[in-house]
Amino acid sequence: MAVQSALVWLGYSDGRADGVFGAGTRTAIAAWQKATGLAADGALSRPQTDRLLHAAAQGRTAVGMERVNDSASGLRVDLPLGLVAFDRYAPPFVQYGPKAGSGVSAMLISRAGGRSALAGLYGVVQSLPAMPAQGPRSLNLYDFEIAGQDAQRHAYARAGIEGGRITGFVLSWPAADDARMTRVLATMKATFTPPADATVLDPGLGTPLAVARDDLTSGLTPERPAFWRAGTYVSPEGAVLTLADGLAGCRRLTVGTVAASIVYSDATFAVLNPDPPLSPREMARLAPALPAPDAEVVVAGFPWPDAMAAPAVTFGTLRGADKIPGAAADAPAAIRLSVPARPGNAGGPVLDASGAVAALVLAPDPAAGDSSRAVPLGPLGAALAGRDYAPETAEAGAPTLPDAELSRRAAAMTTRIGCWN
Repeated sequence: MAVQSALVWLGYSDGRADGVFGAGTRTAIAAWQKATGLAADGALSRPQTDRLLHAAAQGRTAVGMERVNDSASGLRVDLPLGLVAFDRYAPPFVQYGPKAGSGVSAMLISRAGGRSALAGLYGVVQSLPAMPAQGPRSLNLYDFEIAGQDAQRHAYARAGIEGGRITGFVLSWPAADDARMTRVLATMKATFTPPADATVLDPGLGTPLAVARDDLTSGLTPERPAFWRAGTYVSPEGAVLTLADGLAGCRRLTVGTVAASIVYSDATFAVLNPDPPLSPREMARLAPALPAPDAEVVVAGFPWPDAMAAPAVTFGTLRGADKIPGAAADAPAAIRLSVPARPGNAGGPVLDASGAVAALVLAPDPAAGDSSRAVPLGPLGAALAGRDYAPETAEAGAPTLPDAELSRRAAAMTTRIGCWN
């Protein structure tokens, strides 16, 4: 395992340090031997072993690579403890902050859950301040991988499901430190070990990330909105469809960071126009019909809007339909979803498997537990017909999209709305 770890650190292997001396390890040894002017036979003599381990040890020592065994999460991994230091537990994360001005941060991920929880976590990780918005990313049935890159920072995250547990890690570093941090990342990939038992991070341990947000100002009380809400883009100029409830009483409205005004409102829905106009990456198309019960749906919104730079996307199912408590007799029925909601989710889109928007999430009902309600868009298309912000209606029978594409579309068409008083 020491030899394998050294080969990973020096860039000759991207496999796991599992102690199995197989063909991959022999190939990596031969590559190292060739690069150092030795006979590339894939077999290490004792002097060669010492030379290999010493070369890797010098680099590892410079960043303080050490094995971390976190008992709370059950996770084991090599971390650069010369560059990061344990900060706190913020379920589902174990957070390590920068040390000595390194600009490097790391998180271990540990929580119970399945596919829906994984998809929600995929959205949350993308919204972390340490994760650049650009770069390749993919969400699959049982794992995800994100590689964020911009001119200032690089970051990597991955997580997967095994035995009802979701485990993984996030690493973020200054772009200028890419050479050695690429080796750190390779080592973390090779040494990351999920719990051997059913251990996961206790959700009540420490302070959840959802509410742990330090103000970036000192000695100031920043202005905060009366409430946040989600909405979905419906026009090329950035018009946003959302719930009407409470908007008429707002002194000022914003879509993202841009001022907005109400251009349409009825008892349930409202459309906001931003000024200046925006150019959304994706626009909602109305679903021609509601998904069938037990069908897969995708929900996007801002469950913790103060701490999120991008919407969270969650996969779930449609459980059924019922009347909204206290609503008028002619009000549309609400659909029940298998995903929980927080106030910042209200107004967010509910997409069917083809990526069309079938409903908007309602404000959470405390009695709903781990579920939520959404109001179908129903005849809204007809009500908005002829207006320049009227959304298109999707074709019936459109094909089912891959989960990664559904997640991308849901996030791209969803924005945050602020009510300021």
